[in-house]
Amino acid sequence: VSRSATFSQIYEFSLAETDALSAIFFDKQNAKAYFRLATACFGLKKYFDSWRSFGMAAQLDLNNQMYRDMLKATEEMALSQIISQ
Repeated sequence: VSRSATFSQIYEFSLAETDALSAIFFDKQNAKAYFRLATACFGLKKYFDSWRSFGMAAQLDLNNQMYRDMLKATEEMALSQIISQ
């Protein structure tokens, strides 16, 4: 999961996405991995996937306000991406 964050910091969002998906494969209850996936998807302009992943992170870690804030922040972008398809 930390490697995914590092990839995002250097704008290697595809690698960050792959790494986060690997972490989720091994631990589907890992809220931070879903957060890392959401961040990577956002960088790739996959706003719906980002919103969905922020939602999973928020659902798995109910006490994390940042996950809920990011879920709200990406909701409009995700909806507009769906409508434009």
